Amino acid sequence: MAYRLFYATDGRGNFGDDLNQWLWKQLLPERFADRSDNWVSVIGTIIDEAKMPEGDKKIVFSSGFGMGAPPKNIKDKSWDVVCVRGPLTAEILDLPADKAVTDGALLLAALPEYAEPVLEDQRRGVYFMPHHDAFTWGGWKEAAEQAGVEFLDPRDDSKETIEKIRYAKLVICDAMHSAIVSDTFRTPWVPVRATLNVNVFKWTDWCCSMGLEYQPISIPPCNVNEYLVRLIRKYIPLPHDKIGSRDTVIRASKAYIRHVRKENKFEPQWFLSKLRTVLSALAIKGANILAKTGLFASINQRLSKKSAQVLEGIASGAVKPTLSADETYRQKLSLMEVKLKELDRLAQS
Repeated sequence: MAYRLFYATDGRGNFGDDLNQWLWKQLLPERFADRSDNWVSVIGTIIDEAKMPEGDKKIVFSSGFGMGAPPKNIKDKSWDVVCVRGPLTAEILDLPADKAVTDGALLLAALPEYAEPVLEDQRRGVYFMPHHDAFTWGGWKEAAEQAGVEFLDPRDDSKETIEKIRYAKLVICDAMHSAIVSDTFRTPWVPVRATLNVNVFKWTDWCCSMGLEYQPISIPPCNVNEYLVRLIRKYIPLPHDKIGSRDTVIRASKAYIRHVRKENKFEPQWFLSKLRTVLSALAIKGANILAKTGLFASINQRLSKKSAQVLEGIASGAVKPTLSADETYRQKLSLMEVKLKELDRLAQS
């Protein structure tokens, strides 16, 4: 029975999603078809009933929840859940705890081309990768340059980006998969909240899977666009924006699911989220128009300088870097390899 791969795509490019384009075909060559009524969901925050396609048979492998609402029929016979990204996803889907392993990008370490360990004296440079939506309002590349930190564009070729992360001394991570790939290659990393589209649920989900806590360093807005949108979010907060314990994030996520499904007659989150989206879009559009006049030039310079100072401090060692425990890493990699064999058997059946 043929299966096709299901994952998110972005015409602009997005590092985490782009790994799916080649990783699975290297791990399980000639196993997947370009077209089929059966599919396997892989790396990404893609467990969402509104986005997942119809199919005769569906397999979930290391995917995560984090947006929308989970499929209501995920326990019927048309689904095989091999594993999910983390314990929060497993809890939301009401799955057994042993289905929660970790993100599939950990299997990069199983590829022969990455088998050679990187020695400490081979490591060079500090890198910063923002969320791929950062380019909506810009400014982060300039802030990184001011800080003397190398900018990792999440839209660049994923294999070239992996090589930079592998040999880095430190990676400053706003984009989650920059953290996951750093951890996979035992490159120290620091979680930050620089842009506004960071998904707290997915970060907490993955961190819990590796025995870590999600406690990002907040970086100030790098320009007027971000400043205005953060101001809107400050005064129109939503529960799923909050960083906190696993239980806090789970409660917020369940409230968000009710909001998406509109299970209540009046769901205030629906109204507030729509209002916030509209106001943010208007703020960015207005700021971009005014920026062309040079009106915000000096303000943007000051804001960018403040962001750069925080990045520079992190790069210089002011913040202790993160890395999952070696034992946890080895256990998870071994378990993911077992799960990969299970996927291989299912894909052949």
